Amino acid sequence: ALGEAKMFLKIVCVVFMTFTLCKGQGVDMTLTADTYGAEVVDAVVDKLHANCLFNNDRLFLRRLAYVESTDGSDPKTYRQGYDGGIWQVDQDMFTATKTCSAAIKRECDVILKEFGIDWTKVTWDQLRMPLYSGIGATLYLIQRLASNHVIPGDIPGQADIWAHYYHLNEPVGTYIIEADKATQYNCNGELDLAFLMDSSGSIMTSDYKLQLDFVAGVVNALPVASDKVQIANVVFGTLAKVAFHFNKYSVKQDIIDDIEQTPKDNGGTNTPTALDITRTEVFNSANGARATARQVAVLLTDGESYDFNLTVQAAAKLRSEGVTVFTIGVGFINLQELLAVASDPVCTHVYVLDDYAHIDSILYEIQKKTCEAPKVLTPNQPIVGTVDKNSTTITIGTVRPDNNTVLAIRTNCSIANIYVSYTNPRPNAAIYTETYTAADGKPALLTLEGTEQGKPVFVTVVGTRLPNDTSGLVNCADFTYSMNFEAKPSVEIKCREHSTYRDCHPQDFIGTKFENLLCNTTLPSVPNPCTTLHLGKGDLVFAHPILNNYFIKCDLLGNMYVTLCPNNQIFDKNTLSCGFSNQVINGGGIALPAQYTNPCTQDTIQKGLYFFAFADNRHQFIQCDVWGGAWLKDCYTNDIWNDLAHTCVPDTLHEFDSTTVAPPSVVVVNPCTPAALATGIYFYPHPCDHQKYIHCDIAGNYFIQNCPAHQYYNPAAYVCMPGDTQPDLPACH
Repeated sequence: ALGEAKMFLKIVCVVFMTFTLCKGQGVDMTLTADTYGAEVVDAVVDKLHANCLFNNDRLFLRRLAYVESTDGSDPKTYRQGYDGGIWQVDQDMFTATKTCSAAIKRECDVILKEFGIDWTKVTWDQLRMPLYSGIGATLYLIQRLASNHVIPGDIPGQADIWAHYYHLNEPVGTYIIEADKATQYNCNGELDLAFLMDSSGSIMTSDYKLQLDFVAGVVNALPVASDKVQIANVVFGTLAKVAFHFNKYSVKQDIIDDIEQTPKDNGGTNTPTALDITRTEVFNSANGARATARQVAVLLTDGESYDFNLTVQAAAKLRSEGVTVFTIGVGFINLQELLAVASDPVCTHVYVLDDYAHIDSILYEIQKKTCEAPKVLTPNQPIVGTVDKNSTTITIGTVRPDNNTVLAIRTNCSIANIYVSYTNPRPNAAIYTETYTAADGKPALLTLEGTEQGKPVFVTVVGTRLPNDTSGLVNCADFTYSMNFEAKPSVEIKCREHSTYRDCHPQDFIGTKFENLLCNTTLPSVPNPCTTLHLGKGDLVFAHPILNNYFIKCDLLGNMYVTLCPNNQIFDKNTLSCGFSNQVINGGGIALPAQYTNPCTQDTIQKGLYFFAFADNRHQFIQCDVWGGAWLKDCYTNDIWNDLAHTCVPDTLHEFDSTTVAPPSVVVVNPCTPAALATGIYFYPHPCDHQKYIHCDIAGNYFIQNCPAHQYYNPAAYVCMPGDTQPDLPACH
């Protein structure tokens, strides 16, 4: 009887198996010390922006992480004795934010409320956690820039801010060269993008022309094609009309020409009708809209609609059809209306500008965000697609219809790693609340129980084709995936042992015909990379082609060993190591010449010492790899190695020289006394040149900095500003 009861109950268990036994626990690498990578940085920036922290930075914070530490992958990021983390927040910069002064009081309050972090009690070593480093950089920049600065959207403009306020005296060319690498985006997927342009009488003719130029500029950077990006345009004043549908143009220049020639209405602001016809006419398959495409609408307006309630209702209907909505308000706008129209999280979908002269500052950001907008899954419209040869990543936003529904994700001839978040719009391997795996013939059923009714949930699916030599998949050609809502199976999982009912365990299925339906703990078979060619070249470590938390190591006989990274860390293909390591397998540069003593001993590496001075050239340094190899590498141009800091530093700052050279004929008294530093003030006016100021470091050293062009240091605000407020001193003449 026991066997019969267990057999029946195992059949019941199998129905529910995939979303109970296969569910993984959440991970947040933004709160894990010494982690790194683009996904980690993106997660930090998303967290901050979603809570309206520095969300008008025009991608500056994201670019800054790459410029400062290559998203933390630069081996010097977590060097011994330095705790500034991915954003390289020096200790004096961090200390300057500790008091949460009036300039950053609002931000400190939000950080305490949303993240539970009391910034006044944080210590510098906690900035080794990426979220803390990102917060430190954000607070420092807001405090230093004050309210008189708007972050420019262009990279050269941001480079000027970086060189004057963050990485002092570093050549702006360094930022310009590196920054663009951080925010490159892929817009090759299907995207239906509709613009809703305000042409009411309140917009000046010159400003209307700037609006048309802006929309044309966004379109110009996108890959317009019938299988990629399609554009539609809606214009509204007193009336609202569709200027052109998705299926009218397939040539980019034709779209731009049409936009540039859009006539001005000069009437009222009929926003609700514009939103309604966008839903009913524009995103309509009869007019070229594609069910398989991501659907995005961008509303541009300079005022408020004639009816707030109708506008909000129309926007809600548009979003419920799976359209992601961005709003751009210019001038005297109704912020509450813009927030109510935009998709969640609103802080990353709403842009507010003082006037149309600044609209170009968000050009690149709008291009990037529309391309990266998630596909919205609705109950009546499944999402299907093909897993590409390399891999396919798709992020969706959705709302669970009801408590009796599950999200079913199926794959064919492939395996899918699934990441779920109820707060972050781009969950990935670095940050997620739940994780699942779907495999060929074994769908994942997500209950999404962590979301409140009506609140969005975000799901990222990373699909990878299974090799053809995987058992049972020979000649497999249909590499597909699908996502849709299904009725939740109404079962209760129990096993009966004699007269007692208990929860079922995986071992209850062992030895039965249902064993193969258990959550798969067997690693997929992959080709052996330990070939004679690789062994001859000394290549012994490889990334696993399917599982990102495993790697393959070869022995010299050609055997391969599939190994799990510790603590489920992600294996890095670039450094060939798990998680973050100060070391790399191959340090780059050139091998240390044989006549020099190799400092990379077992003792030094076990102590975490990977960087050493090179006695013959202060513009170079020695970097160790994990195997004890020594590599000679170059500092950046104009930098020199500093053994105290274990990194290269700008030579012009004299940061570690207490006898900083002052300009000729001017006597500069060091203001960086212990008493002054105790107040948390690190910036002082230059005694004579009002376009310069004095910057202290935590050791009491000082160095002289230049303000940006046409600006003067303001001692009351501790920043450079237009207009000179300091009196001239006779002694300076």
